[in-house]
Amino acid sequence: MADESGSGAQPGTGAPAAGEGAPAGGPAPGGQQQAAVTERPAGVPEKFWDPAKGELRTDALVKGYGELEKLVGRRQEEARAAAEKTLFGNRPASAAAYEIRPPAEAPEGLLLLEEPPGPDFKAPEGKTVMVLDKADPLYGMARDLAYRAGMSQEEFSGLIGQYAQMQVARQPTAAQIAAERDRFYGELGEHGRERANYVWGQAKQLIGEKALSLDGVVHDRATFEAIESLITRATGATFAPINGAGAGSRVTQAELDRMVADPRYRTDPEFQARVTRGFEQLYAATPAGVPNPFGRG
Repeated sequence: MADESGSGAQPGTGAPAAGEGAPAGGPAPGGQQQAAVTERPAGVPEKFWDPAKGELRTDALVKGYGELEKLVGRRQEEARAAAEKTLFGNRPASAAAYEIRPPAEAPEGLLLLEEPPGPDFKAPEGKTVMVLDKADPLYGMARDLAYRAGMSQEEFSGLIGQYAQMQVARQPTAAQIAAERDRFYGELGEHGRERANYVWGQAKQLIGEKALSLDGVVHDRATFEAIESLITRATGATFAPINGAGAGSRVTQAELDRMVADPRYRTDPEFQARVTRGFEQLYAATPAGVPNPFGRG
């Protein structure tokens, strides 16, 4: 029969009911006391641990992180400076400081000059002579690229030598130039060579030695005839072929007078020879008593 005395004991156990018999704040069951966490966790450096408080020293941790960032940044800057010195240490101070000058060793078969040679200059046998055109716009682009690549002056001069070699390779040979002239003269008609020489001679009378450059750049009939029209408008004279080139043909005194007045008579040896032959033909059979300027005694 159950005990009705009001005791809190559990029937048949003799143990006090839950919450009874143990003072508040007393030791845990079994008599074990909970100890405060004071040990430094693994992986936390000693300088960042406060053993008295059993916690991280946050101020020291923040300070150490800042110093580490500064150290890494300084090392990166030193590495960058060393790399730039290795890559760009030999380049000039600026792109404009690169000089347009031949390399120490010119490409085989090529002689590069910084300035046009004097009148007494003689090209070495087997060498193609080329004067560097310092106004060539490609050199400006080459300077910028060379500076970005960190090239030295010697390396840049080597590029100039390679560029000059490419230019020479693209230049036509003497045979090719002669063939192109013959083609051009053929486009101008039967007396194409004489016609061209006449126009260039008239141009020289008008604008001087600059006219000589036209002969090297005009290679088509349309451009030539445009120049010819301008010269005709300026001088009032037009080209007329001279007879007497063929065997047995004879020129008249009027034709010879016109040939002597032609500008080619003063500049073109071939034309001068034709005039001489014309006079010889005209006066070869001069009757007795008539002066013969080309007589032979």
